[in-house]
Amino acid sequence: MSVERIWKIPNQSLHIGHETEREYTDTLYCRCNDWRDTRLTVYMHKDCPKKGDRHPEDNLAYVDEIDINRIGNSKFHWEIVLKYTTVREENQDEPDPLKEIPEIDLQTQSKMEEIYTDIYGEPITNTAGDPIQGIEIEVFNWKINASRNIPPNFPDFLLNCKGRINIAPVRIRGLEFPKETLRLRNISVGKIDQKNDVSFSVLATEMEYDERTHRKRVLNTGFSHLSPILGTTVNGKWKPLKERILINGEPPADPVFLDNNGHRIHEIKKIKGVDTVVYKDAITAKDVIVLEKEVYLKMDFKVFDLS
Repeated sequence: MSVERIWKIPNQSLHIGHETEREYTDTLYCRCNDWRDTRLTVYMHKDCPKKGDRHPEDNLAYVDEIDINRIGNSKFHWEIVLKYTTVREENQDEPDPLKEIPEIDLQTQSKMEEIYTDIYGEPITNTAGDPIQGIEIEVFNWKINASRNIPPNFPDFLLNCKGRINIAPVRIRGLEFPKETLRLRNISVGKIDQKNDVSFSVLATEMEYDERTHRKRVLNTGFSHLSPILGTTVNGKWKPLKERILINGEPPADPVFLDNNGHRIHEIKKIKGVDTVVYKDAITAKDVIVLEKEVYLKMDFKVFDLS
């Protein structure tokens, strides 16, 4: 999600008040490229004026109010109304809380996780080459706590972000995190506060970083398999028959390892001159396949603006 363009339109107004007091109202248009973009996305863009910025034609006037809203029913167009004034308040030099730098800290956290491969990506086996299951190790990840001030209205993305992972690389305090390595565990928006006549809330997030990505890792096993010999032809394509696995005529007590084609591990042997499927009860490390499944929805973490 990002802003494509912000441009100024001619409808500007000037009001001259007491003595030399001047007030301007300027309107900008903005086009975004994603319907999920929010007021915060528009406001935080580099081309959107911020409170306290000077008027481009009157150096004594500064932005006093900013109003950002969608244009009609448009999903991509926004209107930015800026009100400038030359009237100086006593706290004019006080910082805008919406411009404060995000507070970010990192700390390690650990959890127990079952593993199937060693640090070299090879299946974990015993000395006979048989796979060993049920091994758990303590895995260390980063926990990232971040908070920043945002405008008082709830951001549009609030209801559809918890548990999401980053769809694209995101930069946090100068460090780039690759896609699918961050997961948003918790998010909160605090009460409306005010500082220097500016209303704001604190958006707090907790993210978990996993360099292996947040895909679920599972063994390629099952109680059924696709038959390597039985099936039918559908629209000119071979469709193998799905059948229950039986060992000595009985269903197995534990799920059985499958190959990349969904077959039970087997070999083709010549028996009396005929190619025959022979299932393997004892398998080797090369027969162990670990599947990675996408189980979390994704979103663009740039909306949190933690760069």
